[in-house]
Amino acid sequence: CTFSEIPGLCFMERGRFIRNPQEFFPFDHTPARSLLDNRRYLEFGGMGNIQSKRGCPFKCAYCTYPIIDGWGLRLKEPAAVAEELEAMTEEYGIDYVFFVDDIFNVPSEHAAGICEEIIRRGLKVDWTCFATPRGMTGELARLMKRAGCRGVEFGSDAGAAETLKALEKNFTPDDIASASEACKKAGLPDAHYLLLGAPGENYVTFRETVSLFDRIRPSAVIAMKGLRVYPGTALQRRAVEDGVISPGQSLLEPVFYISQNTESRFLMREVEKTARERRNWIVPSLGIRCDTALLAALRRKGLRGPLWDML
Repeated sequence: CTFSEIPGLCFMERGRFIRNPQEFFPFDHTPARSLLDNRRYLEFGGMGNIQSKRGCPFKCAYCTYPIIDGWGLRLKEPAAVAEELEAMTEEYGIDYVFFVDDIFNVPSEHAAGICEEIIRRGLKVDWTCFATPRGMTGELARLMKRAGCRGVEFGSDAGAAETLKALEKNFTPDDIASASEACKKAGLPDAHYLLLGAPGENYVTFRETVSLFDRIRPSAVIAMKGLRVYPGTALQRRAVEDGVISPGQSLLEPVFYISQNTESRFLMREVEKTARERRNWIVPSLGIRCDTALLAALRRKGLRGPLWDML
């Protein structure tokens, strides 16, 4: 089998970037976990992983999920997801998993079905997931908690309506606040990822973001500076318009977009000051509550799951 025969493979050949046509593989199989050293994976990563759906119906300006997985959702039957979880716990001793779905809580009835199957079977497995703020209701949050969910990670990205619109998000600051409140009432820790420096970002929108997260007080705010530019995204087109990249520029080497309204040095000063004053902010690029040695030590103690609620 040659590289050119593998669907969806991207590779370099004689200095040229080549991407083979993509094919969607059937989603009714169980991953060959026997090929992994599951004990080592759990020890160093703190969790196993599972996927209950593929595809993403949203159109976030920077995101590659729809390009990689397609726009249409392909759902695995909740009973099949529960069976896979059961096998992971019984065969490999995996007691914590992360749902790597692009968005776990869409559609909500599918997420609820998985939770109900976990509860019905009495599975003893803890888990976390990615989610979108819109659609995280109190009812679903309580059901997730009963099914073993130990935390939710939201791709909130910003707290200013103007910035969310520029990122082509399908939710509002009020949706973010509502989702956080639903998690609090259900007893679920919540983390929110921020992408700072989005198109149109400025001092005013940054302060609006800070103000929102000061008000809702989530378990963790994980702030990233800049947005990586990927081929085929709306952000790539915006980056060409703004002169961040040239037309046809290879993006194999990372290129990050930072709003021309937000001078990088100024932004980092503001982010650092903000994060150091707030105990629930984590900024990996500045090493704020994200010490590699500390993370490794926590894993050596056998701690499972994401570590943001401990940092």
